[in-house]
Amino acid sequence: MAAKDWGLLSQADEDALHNVSRLLAVEARPYTHAAGRLLKPDIFEDARPKQLPSPPPDASAAEEEAAAITVEREQQAHNIEIWRKDIMNELSLLDFAILRAEFTTNSNHTERERYAVEKTGIEAKQDHVRKTIEDLRVRLVEAKETLAVRKTYDELTEKITSSKMLKPRDEQVHAHEKLDQEIRELECEVQSAKDTWSDRRTQFGRIEEEARGMLRMIKDEKEEAERKEGMMKDGDEDGEGEGSMSRGDVSHAVRVEKGHHYEYRLKIG
Repeated sequence: MAAKDWGLLSQADEDALHNVSRLLAVEARPYTHAAGRLLKPDIFEDARPKQLPSPPPDASAAEEEAAAITVEREQQAHNIEIWRKDIMNELSLLDFAILRAEFTTNSNHTERERYAVEKTGIEAKQDHVRKTIEDLRVRLVEAKETLAVRKTYDELTEKITSSKMLKPRDEQVHAHEKLDQEIRELECEVQSAKDTWSDRRTQFGRIEEEARGMLRMIKDEKEEAERKEGMMKDGDEDGEGEGSMSRGDVSHAVRVEKGHHYEYRLKIG
């Protein structure tokens, strides 16, 4: 037997299931039944015993009447018992309806509290899921960008590896070793040039210092020669007065080279 396809109800049918007036009529039925039975004007007519008739005129009629009264009283007692049971049933149904309403109200309060707690948890999960989705969206964009870059690198690698001008790995290693050797030689040359330049700078400093010393020495010797020349002029003037020296004698200073230094000697001719 094929299972029946239970489709979704339309909005009107779904609203009809939750019709408040129908639900209220069902819930109010015990109250209306009890109120209708208890509030009738002739509620006690069936429960009240009937009055006895007048005494019978003769004995036979009295016996028949007594038998009829006995049957009538039994019937009245039976009716009263039925009425009492009906009233008790209606009151029991009313009590059950009241208890059911109380239980339903308490259950509704409990369900509202549980729903409020679940709503808070669901909202927290919703926020967490929203943030997670945003984070994943950002990571997805970054992953797409990384994938695009990697594809570009793959294309470049494919072009490089598929090039016919690409040399074997052994030749590339040999070329790298040769370049490393040339780099080391150039570094040695640079270091040698630095050492040579340092030595030459030291020598130049020494030469400069010696030149300054020579200049000071020449200046001192020049001043000494000028001083001696002045003294000689004073002596010549004195000699002319005494006649101790002939006019043909000439005194002059001769520069004699000694190493890197020069000496000025006074020569009298």
